[in-house]
Amino acid sequence: MSTGDHTPSDKDQQDQAKPSVEQLEAELVEQRRQLGETVDQLSQKMDVKTRARDAKDRAVDGATDDKGRPTPQTYAVLGAVVAAVVGLVVLRRRRR
Repeated sequence: MSTGDHTPSDKDQQDQAKPSVEQLEAELVEQRRQLGETVDQLSQKMDVKTRARDAKDRAVDGATDDKGRPTPQTYAVLGAVVAAVVGLVVLRRRRR
């Protein structure tokens, strides 16, 4: 190898591999955004009162029609629950 040949030195290669200040700042901004989203998601999961209210609202919406009256399916489920409870009470009384 002659001294006139230019081969990149280790220092040149390291300099090219280093990200620019703008790239680092952009990465930092993106990481902060992702961290903010994660914190928001965790705080929503930890808000038990709001989650319980949302679950109740979904249950009520599924069990009632547009006018707020129970749907026929709701009556059927309630009837089945009442029949099961009555059946259990009758069975327990017969065993005594």
